[in-house]
Amino acid sequence: MNELWIPILGVICAVGMPVLLGIIASYMTIKSKHEEKMAMIEKGIVLEEAMRPERRPNRYNTLRNGIFMIGLSLGEIIGLDFTPEDIHIMRLNETEEEFDARIEEYVEVEEHEDGLLNAI
Repeated sequence: MNELWIPILGVICAVGMPVLLGIIASYMTIKSKHEEKMAMIEKGIVLEEAMRPERRPNRYNTLRNGIFMIGLSLGEIIGLDFTPEDIHIMRLNETEEEFDARIEEYVEVEEHEDGLLNAI
């Protein structure tokens, strides 16, 4: 039971505390801005927000997000199509001879599988 507290406290410290600190910091920022605006209104100072022209929303946010999601999904589809044998990368501390032997092994397995499929 004592070993269970370690991952629980790890998650709380790694996730919970930054979230809690972010919430506290944003609350204090909003509160101080509100107090500053109220003090300016009490003194009769015109707020620059009232003088500022109205901002138009960016219409291209949705387009950018849509293109990003399409690229993400296409990458996922292409990535799911690969098997580990299709990606030929040398492993750490692997010599070229070992790499070539591993590639030949993949080719032999593919030929064997093709032969089994053709036999069916």
